[in-house]
Amino acid sequence: SYADGQGVGLFMGLTPPFFSIWQDSLNALVAKLNNTLIQTFPKENLIDFFSPMDKLSDYDSGGIHMNLQGQQKRAFVVFRKLLRSGD
Repeated sequence: SYADGQGVGLFMGLTPPFFSIWQDSLNALVAKLNNTLIQTFPKENLIDFFSPMDKLSDYDSGGIHMNLQGQQKRAFVVFRKLLRSGD
């Protein structure tokens, strides 16, 4: 691809969970999507936004939108991944 030829890296983020009243149906779809991403992209190109998220500390009261702490956690996950990809 053009990106490969230019030395541009590709990262794909796993979809984070939902903690709302619809969490069961939404997270079933998230699991399907994340499984597809895991099967499609090499592990070194994936950023895990699913596993580190916590309902009580990372989301607003509705359980759908991340709060500031959740966004900062997600940014830190990307930062760590970028540091490791430079090895």
